[in-house]
Amino acid sequence: MMENEVLGYKSPLYGRRTGQWKVEAMHFKDLKSFFPRYSVEERIRAYSILGGIPFYLQQFDDGCDVSTNIKEKVLTKGEILYEEPEFLLREELREPRVYFTVLKAISYGNSKFGNIMNVSGLNKNTLTMYLDILGKLHIIRRELPITEKNNEIDIVALNEDTKEILFAECKWQNKKVGIKVYDELKEKSKLVNWNNEERKEYFALFSKVGFTSRLKNEKVLLFDLRDIDYAS
Repeated sequence: MMENEVLGYKSPLYGRRTGQWKVEAMHFKDLKSFFPRYSVEERIRAYSILGGIPFYLQQFDDGCDVSTNIKEKVLTKGEILYEEPEFLLREELREPRVYFTVLKAISYGNSKFGNIMNVSGLNKNTLTMYLDILGKLHIIRRELPITEKNNEIDIVALNEDTKEILFAECKWQNKKVGIKVYDELKEKSKLVNWNNEERKEYFALFSKVGFTSRLKNEKVLLFDLRDIDYAS
């Protein structure tokens, strides 16, 4: 909406701009400035809910835990964040009802185009248009998996020039990650068809509470909350 108001055909600035800069959301490391009293775990939880939008971050109080903030600032009628998603769609889009239908279909776990089309009741061309607009607004994004659904890998990073590839798994649970997770990751990596004969492979694991001692002798990169805190 802001882009249309400032740069649209009816705007006084139409045709006069000499450049433009899209303001991106803030990064996770910036949350320390908003929540200096939060632990890295609490900042991760807050970031997963609010993202990097400064206005949203300002709604939370790090004098309370994240759960309390959710109850008081997100789930309480009358608070700004309570109806923010619906408000944004109504302000930004001309036919919010249709967009709600599409988003509802996706929220039910329908990630494939055909499934979304069947649940929403929209035809192919119409659905393509609405998905494209939602993507441009960064409400959704399209991801093309390189593994099958039952063998998904959390993170795959590629370097086309050096033929290097990284496989990583993230475990947000209150127990240490063990050798089984690493072994399963190596097996799943074999299903990724990308420069199989010449690629150099790396493996990494992310854990909320750490790793078993056996993993420390394996050729795998290990990251826990202390590493994430240090990097941010």
